[in-house]
Amino acid sequence: MRGMAFKLMIFCSLLVATAFAVQFAVADNGDGTDVSIKAPIDAVNCAGVPPTVTILGLSVDISQAVGEDGGVLDCASLLVGEVVEVKLAGDVPNTTTGLLTALKVETEGDGCEEDDCVEIEAPIQAADPVGQTITVLGLTIDVSSAEIDGDDDGEDGQPPAPLQLIAGQFVEVKLVSNQPPLTATEVEVKNSGTGIEVEIVDQNGNEIEDDDDDIQVTATVTVTNTSSTGGMSRAPAKKGKKTVTFHARGNSSMVLSGLPAGKAKLVVTRLSAGGKSTGKASAVIQSLQTTHVVTKLKQGK
Repeated sequence: MRGMAFKLMIFCSLLVATAFAVQFAVADNGDGTDVSIKAPIDAVNCAGVPPTVTILGLSVDISQAVGEDGGVLDCASLLVGEVVEVKLAGDVPNTTTGLLTALKVETEGDGCEEDDCVEIEAPIQAADPVGQTITVLGLTIDVSSAEIDGDDDGEDGQPPAPLQLIAGQFVEVKLVSNQPPLTATEVEVKNSGTGIEVEIVDQNGNEIEDDDDDIQVTATVTVTNTSSTGGMSRAPAKKGKKTVTFHARGNSSMVLSGLPAGKAKLVVTRLSAGGKSTGKASAVIQSLQTTHVVTKLKQGK
């Protein structure tokens, strides 16, 4: 567990996420973007239409789910208090049922360790650096005491550069328990070695020296290595692709980590005493690499 000073440094440098659009595939893509929950069952309603289980206070439609062996799920076999892992079709409710949709339900029984019986794997929907919380699956989670993983310690033994948590990053969150208020013990950013380092220069190519967080970067990434077969979405997918849009704030140089591999389009906006200036850039993000992008700003009219 890192010290409190490092955690405070992390949150002081978080990028503030303001909007996002995420499409997650329903199949096992092998790219670390499978949405799932592991926790004890709160309630089971086999007679409902559709039948549901409640887990972490979330009602989940299990009418389309398969069991551990890939066969039809036996709802009657699910017990309140039993730890299950539920693989979900996406991170937002179905617009027709208003429920999250399960694709597979596996019982964990007593097989989980005490510190990993409650876990969520899903995209961050919002990050609040002031309240020190993140939102996933519509759940607000306190991360003020959590260990934040995603980068290795430097060679000199110093902590890594502060991790920037922004909407759209896919994370694995371990929780103290399934009882509210939900509190994380660990947050791990998946594909943390994949991202963009944005260097911002003025119209003459000179590096902007700006310590104020008055620069907004919008990065829209079209992910190429995934499939889309009807999952829940906040943005339409085309030709088997998913699109993730990050809106973040920072200063003249920043790193957006935990992005998926794909083609990215950047729009940079700076508000300063001199007025508004903007710039655009594009990049191809490679898996487990940080792509360096230089964006030249032009003064707005």
